[in-house]
Parts: sequence; C-alpha cells; structure tokens
Amino acid sequence: MTDSTTKLIVAFSSLITLSILFLVIFKYVKTTQATTQPTTQPTTQPTTTQQTTTQPTTQPTPQPTTQTTTQPTTQPTTQPTTQPITQSITQPTTQPITETEYKEYKTGKGIMIRNPNKNNLCLDDGGGININETQAHIWTCNPNNFNQQFEQVFVDNNTNRFLIRNKMKSNLCLGDNGFSVACNYADVSQHYKYNYLEKQLKNVNKNLCMDDGGGTVDGGSKVYLGECNNKNNNQTFDLLELGETSNNFPFIKFMVKNKKGKCIDDGGAVSGDGSRKLYLGECDKKNGNQQFVYMNGKLLRNPNKDNLCIDDGGGENTKLYMQKCDENNKNQQFQYYLSKDLIINRNKNKCVNGETMTLENCDENNDNQIFKIQII
Repeated sequence: MTDSTTKLIVAFSSLITLSILFLVIFKYVKTTQATTQPTTQPTTQPTTTQQTTTQPTTQPTPQPTTQTTTQPTTQPTTQPTTQPITQSITQPTTQPITETEYKEYKTGKGIMIRNPNKNNLCLDDGGGININETQAHIWTCNPNNFNQQFEQVFVDNNTNRFLIRNKMKSNLCLGDNGFSVACNYADVSQHYKYNYLEKQLKNVNKNLCMDDGGGTVDGGSKVYLGECNNKNNNQTFDLLELGETSNNFPFIKFMVKNKKGKCIDDGGAVSGDGSRKLYLGECDKKNGNQQFVYMNGKLLRNPNKDNLCIDDGGGENTKLYMQKCDENNKNQQFQYYLSKDLIINRNKNKCVNGETMTLENCDENNDNQIFKIQII
C-alpha cells in the first residue's frame, strides 16, 4: 500500500470520527434544551399558580370582613336606635293611647294627667257637671275619682289635635280657660297637642301651654294657659293610662246615705222586659246584681248582665228597671254628680230617690237622693 493511500484512509477515518462526535454533541445539546424548558415552565407556572392562591386569599378576606363587619354593625345599630324612638314618640302622638293603641278613644280607654314633678298630683276638673261650673285644679291622683278620668278625642288622623274630654261626664271638654265647656270638634279653643319629648300640653288656638299654677297640695292652684317653657315644672305632664277593668271602667256600688248598709240592686234582672225593678238590698261585694259601671258619662250598666242598663221607665213616678243599653235612649242617660252625690237624669233634670227608686225633683238636702259610691 502506498503512502498516499494510507493518508487518504486516515483522513476519511478522522472525518467519520468528527461526524460521530458532532452527532453526539448535537444530541447532547438537544437533551439539555429539553431538560431546561420543562424546568423553566413549571417554575414559572407554579408562580402563576401562586396568583391562583393569591386571588382566593384576597377576595374572600375583604368581602367577609367588609360585609359582615359593616352590615351587621350598621343595620342593627341604626334600626333599633331609630325605630324604637320613633315609635314611642310618633305613635302615641298620632293616635290616642289606642284605638288599637290610640285612634280616637270613643271606646273608653282613659287617661289621667299627672305632673311628675309634684307629689302624686293630677289634673282634676273641679267636680262640676255643667258648662263653666268649675275650674280645673290639681288634686291627689286617684284612678277612681271621676273628675280625673279623661280621654283624648282626636279631631282627625293627620294633625294630632285632640279634645280633652272627661270620660265619665256627659260631653264636657277642657276649654282654653281651665273651665269645662261643651265638647265641639270645630271649636279650635278646645284643640290640644301633646309634645311627648317636652311632656307639654299645648293649646293650638292660643299657642300656650297648660300650667298647673304651681300648687303642691290638693286644690292649691288653678290650671291655666301660660307661655310655653320646657324648664317650667308646672307645665310638665305625663299621660297615664287608666286600668283595664270592664273596658276601663271601674266597678261601683251605689249606697244611699241614710240607709246604712243598703245598696242599689237590679233585682236579678236577666232581660230588658221590665219584670224586675230596682230596689235597695243589703250591700254585698259578691252580689253581681249590685255591680255597675259608669260608661261614657251616660249609662249605668251592669257588667255581669247581657248589655243591660238602668232605665227610668219613661213615665211619671215609674220605678227604675234594667233595659237593653242604648246611649241614645234619654231614659238611660244618667249623670253621677260627684261633688253633690246625686244621680241625675240630665234630660229631665230629675234625681233618683233611693227609697222609692223613682225620679223626682232634685234636692241635695234630701238624704234619699244622696248616694255614696264604693269602688269594687
């Protein structure tokens, strides 16, 4: 073999070796790249996955914190504070102490008007049963005293104006001069408003407030209207709801002054046929025939009977008996004159005689006409 041939073989072998080496390097590089890419991408995307982690953490945190903290705190705090105050102030001024809790009060819910700054002293109409007969004054509070039992009769449902009517007397309301006058919705001088914050009774017509005159004992001063002053203790009044006995009317017995231990008895009447006449019987607290309620300043009803009221019979010298209650029946419209202890039929201006159980001309010196009441 020649030298040239040998050289050619060596060169060819070197070329093959280089090619193989190049292939090995190329393959190695490819493998390295393949290894590097997977490492880079997973590393980057887990970081992006960290974003996925970040989102759940960020969103839930503000929402629960903001919503639960803000809403519960705001709503409960605002509503209870605002609504109860509004109801306790607005409702009572809008409707009387109810007619579901207040609307016009013809159903008999009664009030007493008490000055909370005095020692248990209330507004008292003075005891009169006629127009302008007596001027209101202050007196020891007594829920059984007819002169202190009033009701708010609202003029309408919008202005909160009301009349102050004695619920136990026939159509007598407080005027603007402290005297009782005939109730009249159209008479603005009888219109009052009550400020539940200042506890003042303001006369709408004169824009003046009720003032008890400053007295501190029974009858110590007369009631009048004065310049409104929320720092004047004589102008502060609470409206107290009367108790709930037989539709808010107290049970009473009528005892004749000169007949000791004798009370008016309805004779056991169970119907309005007039067969049982009223008479004087031995007083007995448990006897249902002797129990009466004085309704709306007009009717004397036995609460134990089916809507039966005292009726004078309509004739001369007819005996009193029980008849179906009818407030428009003039034979049943009686007034108990507390200051004189007389039971008067106002339409006839005649008084009940306890001995004969008939009507006769009123005579306050006739002991048979003098009745004392006992609250049961």
